Amino acid sequence: MGLASKIQDKIKYGIGGRIFRPSVKVEPIGELVRLGSGYGGWTIEEAPYLKNCLAISCGLGEDASFDVEFANRYGAEVIIIDPTPRSVVHYQELTPRIGKPAERGYIGGGRQPAEAYDLSNVGISQLRFEEKALWINEDPIRFYKPANPAHVSHSIKFKPNTTGEDQFIVVPTVTIASLLADVPTERFALLKMDIEGAEVEILGSIADWPVLPWQILVEFDVLREPGNASKAEVERIDALLRAHSYVCRHFDGDRNYLYTR
Repeated sequence: MGLASKIQDKIKYGIGGRIFRPSVKVEPIGELVRLGSGYGGWTIEEAPYLKNCLAISCGLGEDASFDVEFANRYGAEVIIIDPTPRSVVHYQELTPRIGKPAERGYIGGGRQPAEAYDLSNVGISQLRFEEKALWINEDPIRFYKPANPAHVSHSIKFKPNTTGEDQFIVVPTVTIASLLADVPTERFALLKMDIEGAEVEILGSIADWPVLPWQILVEFDVLREPGNASKAEVERIDALLRAHSYVCRHFDGDRNYLYTR
């Protein structure tokens, strides 16, 4: 990328992001804690109900630091959802290390070495991987490849700069209801979504969920395109979440939000 393009991106995503930042009231009440690496970490609210809970984590990429630390800290079961080919490989790389301590620290960027995860207190039953995409129904769906082959994240949302005859793969999908069908729903404490634009539809279907988690972590990918439309979309979802008794507890200044009931 040339200097001119970098400057344009800085203006678009930096200044534009501030101008069109959604009006979301943040109430940082309670004890907040951040888990995971600098790239893949998330801020959650510390709470007793997280002990031995169930979490659904959508969007693994190549950084499982949040999932591993969450399972480690709370003795939790984490269902990890991601059909992205490189994410599947990354999960396969870390599973042989379950029960082993970390051998090195986290690195910068979005791809963590398996040796960086402290899995010494994590059992195999605490991590469950679903090679599917979270969606509002269970019909197979197109999963669009990133325009830059160096990037890992695929998306249900078509992006105009995605080109080529093999611009997508077809993947199976799963709903919140299906994921909770064979587990005690009262254990469902946390939902994390880093799913490249599908979060708006998923959260928009919240009235159909069999039970609501106590905490929702969401990256609003729509904010990658700052403007009145993306601002209104996030504010609409914010109002919907508040109608279901959620309050925004944390905003990272970019696209990541924490909501709790």
